[in-house]
Amino acid sequence: MRRLLLLRHAKSSWDDPALSDHARPLNSRGRKAAAAVAQLFHKLQLAPDLVLVSSARRTLQTLETLSPSRASPGSRPRTASISPRPIRCWKPSTSSRRRRAAC
Repeated sequence: MRRLLLLRHAKSSWDDPALSDHARPLNSRGRKAAAAVAQLFHKLQLAPDLVLVSSARRTLQTLETLSPSRASPGSRPRTASISPRPIRCWKPSTSSRRRRAAC
């Protein structure tokens, strides 16, 4: 059965008012929360085949924390960045090499 998982980025930092919204990183609370969700994904054996993600810094940091390579070694989902920037995809494989592709 197919599942749709919707996940928002973890808590971001507002410490630097000079940063654009797109450039805001995760704060310490966000990093801890993302790690807790990663543990839950592992416990529930959730390993998505495709991840659509914004190219904003905080969303990419959240994705990196949730990376299935931590939950299930040898597997990475295809990942498409949703933004005006080029789409990036990770195709499932035993290799963690990133390849550009249109998803």
